[in-house]
Amino acid sequence: MGPATIQDAAVFVVEENPSEATHSAFDGLPWPVHRYPDFAALLDSLVEPARGCVVASVDSPGEAALTMLEQLRSNQHRLALILVCDRVDVPEAVAAMRAGVSDVLQRPVAARALRHRVQGAVESRL
Repeated sequence: MGPATIQDAAVFVVEENPSEATHSAFDGLPWPVHRYPDFAALLDSLVEPARGCVVASVDSPGEAALTMLEQLRSNQHRLALILVCDRVDVPEAVAAMRAGVSDVLQRPVAARALRHRVQGAVESRL
């Protein structure tokens, strides 16, 4: 496999109840954006190792997020994981980032800030 290019990447959004704020956050990104209602649907759709970024809407950066990260790694995906949480407990956020989560953000998140974080995360996986 040769070097990855910008066209090889994608953004995968896992959000049970999509909001207008997250829709506008991805406007103008140079990668396709794929949306899923849950993490299982995302995993089912990834048939070969993917590159890019997963943006997952979760309650908190606890065990579920670490399980997501482990499943992505075990399938050889080169996907950054950004968590957008309803509540953030600092020790959980630190543990998640030490385990390899790219970023932990608390709602509400400005669309511009989320877009900037996603762009950096995708570029780090190319």
